[in-house]
Amino acid sequence: MIPYRLWYSLGFAPWERRNVPELWRPLYEGPLALEPGRALDIGCGSGRDAVDLAGHGWQVTPPA
Repeated sequence: MIPYRLWYSLGFAPWERRNVPELWRPLYEGPLALEPGRALDIGCGSGRDAVDLAGHGWQVTPPA
């Protein structure tokens, strides 16, 4: 098992280096854009994806 809490405490979180707005841009803009709806953010980490989605009108639920 990977000790994610230890990694976060050491500042090692390579998955947090993604450009979140750029990653989700096709969802909001362009010919395949979707209307805001509901999203489940599984493995949400720090919640950056959830915050970006919510900022574009999506209702985001983190895992319980």
